[in-house]
Amino acid sequence: MKTARLSAIYLEENLFAERIRIEAIIRPGLPVFRITGTNGRSRDREERIRTALLASGIQFPYCTVLVNLSPADRVKDSALLDLPIAVCLMLAIGVSGLRKRIDRQTLFLGELSLTGEICDLPELAAWALCGADAGFSRVFLPLSTGTRLPVSSVGWIGVRHLSDIIEGQAEQVGLILETLPRSLSPFEIPDRILRMLILAAAGKHGLLFVGPPGSGKSVAARLLYELLPDPDAVERRRIIKNGLLFRDMDLTGTRPLRQPHHSITVTGMVGGGTPLRAGEANRASDGLLLLDELSEYDRQVIEALREPLESHEISHNRGGRPGRLPARFWLAATANPCPCGYFNSKGRVCHCSRIHTDKRKQLLSGPFADRIDLQTVYEKGMPAVLRTADDLIDIRRKIHRAVEIQRARNGSAYNGELVGLGVDDFCTLADERADRVWLEIRENTISRRRSAGIRRLARTIADLDEASCIRAEDLLEARSYSLPENFWEAPPPLAARLKPRRRA
Repeated sequence: MKTARLSAIYLEENLFAERIRIEAIIRPGLPVFRITGTNGRSRDREERIRTALLASGIQFPYCTVLVNLSPADRVKDSALLDLPIAVCLMLAIGVSGLRKRIDRQTLFLGELSLTGEICDLPELAAWALCGADAGFSRVFLPLSTGTRLPVSSVGWIGVRHLSDIIEGQAEQVGLILETLPRSLSPFEIPDRILRMLILAAAGKHGLLFVGPPGSGKSVAARLLYELLPDPDAVERRRIIKNGLLFRDMDLTGTRPLRQPHHSITVTGMVGGGTPLRAGEANRASDGLLLLDELSEYDRQVIEALREPLESHEISHNRGGRPGRLPARFWLAATANPCPCGYFNSKGRVCHCSRIHTDKRKQLLSGPFADRIDLQTVYEKGMPAVLRTADDLIDIRRKIHRAVEIQRARNGSAYNGELVGLGVDDFCTLADERADRVWLEIRENTISRRRSAGIRRLARTIADLDEASCIRAEDLLEARSYSLPENFWEAPPPLAARLKPRRRA
């Protein structure tokens, strides 16, 4: 009796990777070849693998051959498991020299043709990247797929035929990705707004502009995408993997930009359905999620983003088994304070009722707004300064330097992603004056979540100045990026204009 064992992966619903084990046993008995553990019919796969082995010059055993895929309670029907099953069978048969070239950290992926050729499938690149995340150090796959994957610490081994694995004729492949240059025309923007955009880009903080229509909120929010730092190797591989998993098919590694329409549903925003599909928040991971006219979105859609803004992932339950989709996005949002947009505006009179204004207040000042670190009123006519291409280069260089400081201190997390003990560990205060200011902020802030956001933002301000600790002025500046406390308390100007009726 001969046995062999090999590790592989399986992507359930082509989204969630799970490591599986392939076992093969060859024992005396009737000439039967059976594959179990697929939780489905596998007769066509058995014939395909048997014929491919014969076409590669391997005599198939004339006895009982059993292959099991564990765990057996998952449906494993992908043709990409043809190659690992065939390799496991060759190990059990005892193909010369094969065991020396394969270890536990080697992954095989590919569909087998009847002639033994290894075929590509659209989802194969995503499987390979998930295999790298699962801990495999070498991945054997079709040569055409390997040339589309970015070069990394994982070895992409391209093969054309099953005989290439037997004879050791595989070659290492990979695509070297280059950062595409970004250019931006000169633009005019107020100093305060530009400062907020720099802080949002450098620290991955949420951004909210509230103001009347035509003030330039949407243009400024879109400008944030141009200021985002270039992704590092880990982020770029993650962007490519998510693009393949979510069917966006972007292999350049550029940060995604998603701007869903305000009529989107909860499922469309955070994912869901049967079979499970990713939403806009998942597709914007490691990129920008731009919500223009935030107050026009359904309230349930906005509230569904509360957890992703803190945990940076979205948990789903699939048949009793949990699954997590990524949601590590930058958030930029714009909103009008009332239906007409001129509530508490200096330029025009608001004609909206207090009922409509209070609805906007509940949305823009509730728990969702507490998770947005940068908030301001964007008024019409704010003094703007012309920024040239040289200014933009200096800004991007400053942002890049701040991101390098964060990665050296926080690991892979930006300042805006720090929660819990991470805020206390990495956001240290400089002196007693900073301690007093922080104590005052904690006592006067509405919620602990909001005060933690101020401290994270102060950490980014200090990083832009390359300061080792948070200073008192950093905390004071961070606190200033909030909506005025009396912004929603002002009565509608229309009420003040109405004259009381004269008594007869």
